[in-house]
Amino acid sequence: MDQSKLLDSNWAELVKENDLSDIVDLLRNGGMKFFTRSELEQYPFLGIKECGHFIAVGGFHFYDSKIVELGNIYTSPTHRGKGLAKHLTSQLTKLGRSLSSDIYLGVLKENQAAVHLYEGLGYEVTAEQTIVDFKLSID
Repeated sequence: MDQSKLLDSNWAELVKENDLSDIVDLLRNGGMKFFTRSELEQYPFLGIKECGHFIAVGGFHFYDSKIVELGNIYTSPTHRGKGLAKHLTSQLTKLGRSLSSDIYLGVLKENQAAVHLYEGLGYEVTAEQTIVDFKLSID
């Protein structure tokens, strides 16, 4: 990863415990379903607010003390195209690098806007794979 491409940004703030319900709602409404509430409570999660409401958020998954994955980087649809994800991802990356030497992220290949964003910030593609989502419905 080329860290020189990261933005110097302080747009995002650390999410506080009393904001967790708002974050969960924002992520669910946006179709994001990969963080558990315990991860939101235990690991750093950053958000950008406008008029007191979160408009962009993102956080980490920790698999052990040496591997950190950025995850659920999300911007509300009405605020996309303004560079929020670029600032948020830069901040998350710098914070992640302070916690671990091995930091990565994944994105669906068809999400070309995100792929372009991450490549523009210096991330390099290390693997491509297909994800198949399953859901168990109990009637």
